[in-house]
Amino acid sequence: PPEKIELTGAVRLLPWLAGLAALAPFLIWRAKFAELFWFGDDYFLIDQMASFGFGRWVRMFFAENFVPVFKLLWGGAVLQFHGSYSAMLWLLWLTHALNTLLFGRLLLRYGLAWFATAATLILFALPAANLETLGWSVQWSAVLATSFLLLAMLWHEHAARPNALGGFLRYARLVAGAALSGSYDGNDKAD
Repeated sequence: PPEKIELTGAVRLLPWLAGLAALAPFLIWRAKFAELFWFGDDYFLIDQMASFGFGRWVRMFFAENFVPVFKLLWGGAVLQFHGSYSAMLWLLWLTHALNTLLFGRLLLRYGLAWFATAATLILFALPAANLETLGWSVQWSAVLATSFLLLAMLWHEHAARPNALGGFLRYARLVAGAALSGSYDGNDKAD
């Protein structure tokens, strides 16, 4: 990592403002998002959770993916919010806002100029290319995997000591969290 860069004044607010801006599409079109309901893989996961029980279901593969961290959080949220799809979308969008904030902090810590960071965060925060991801509850897996990755990168940049076993283990847990939340099926290999 580069030398630690101190963030001062309004520049410190930039990631927070971008995180709030990331919620704008969800808030502006909340009536349209409210029309969404469980479908596709959502039904498949809920059916499996009901058929096999929560504990066993968390340890099972989801299609070709092993994502127990995602399933624990997603299934727990389904149960906690009594099946409210609106609550699931809120979790998805709040996690996206968190990712925007974390990404902004990472960019600024690595010395990217505030205006370049702002432009990058606008593209990251406003989901023209990933609207499907933010409208489908099972896509929380990808958003969570991004959260764990960004947390690992920030932690590594901030506190990692290359020869400290404890530091390595904390970092390994964050990387494992990303791997056990995301969907990696091996079918996206380049030809």
